[in-house]
Amino acid sequence: CLALLLVFYSVLGANPLPDDKFCDSLDDSLLNPFRCLNGRELAKHGKSFLRQSSGDLSLDPVVILPGLAGSGLEAKLHKKSVPHWYCTKNMDWFRIWLHVEEMLVQDCWLSNMDLVFDTANGQWSEPDGVEMRPIDFGGVHGIDYLDYQFGSPLTLAAYYADLVASMVAVGYQPGVNLRGVPYDWRYAPTALREQGMFDALRTLIEDTKALNGNKSVHIIAHSQGCITSLAFMNAMGQDWLDANIASYMPIASPFGGAGKALRAVIAGDD
Repeated sequence: CLALLLVFYSVLGANPLPDDKFCDSLDDSLLNPFRCLNGRELAKHGKSFLRQSSGDLSLDPVVILPGLAGSGLEAKLHKKSVPHWYCTKNMDWFRIWLHVEEMLVQDCWLSNMDLVFDTANGQWSEPDGVEMRPIDFGGVHGIDYLDYQFGSPLTLAAYYADLVASMVAVGYQPGVNLRGVPYDWRYAPTALREQGMFDALRTLIEDTKALNGNKSVHIIAHSQGCITSLAFMNAMGQDWLDANIASYMPIASPFGGAGKALRAVIAGDD
């Protein structure tokens, strides 16, 4: 059943914006938990935002950090061994998260997504022959939809698509005053800092400020992105924050911990 659902999920993505009738029909279907976006909905969000505004919008720059599994990742393979003969050993950069077809061949996919723990130094790292990086750092295509098929977004994989569409509708420009910060969500903030993600984010914020008339940047973060962004800000120091950050907006932040995760570790969670 899962395989059939994923195939349906993939085929639907060939149409970047399903018609209104199809999206409405999902409200009463087994696929109700999935998000279906169409042109009508995207336009509605933007117009609603415009109605609520005074018409004189000050488009301060915004940086967005996604939550757990909310960043698109791409991989490059040059492996000496694979779990099965049909798993790929060598491939140039390709989307691995989220990528429905890759997930259907689970052993191959998991062998590329796995992290390896070094008991000697207590560090996690990629398996031999695997390189990984976030998609479109500084743009929005690593956070708006989590899967793209043939260059078009898979609508059921929408994440920040609503927010991005609403902001673009009022004049925001991705890559200029609207910046996405996809990151490798498999790693804790300490590891991300060691890998250079904090340096890259600092540079992105400073460059974004310079591109926008020296306006300080607003940070929007969701879930694990709140933990990552808080660790980043603590590492930067108050002087830098005062000079570069206008506001910080954490959404559904697990600052008090994640009880559901603890339950899963202790007793399992079906």
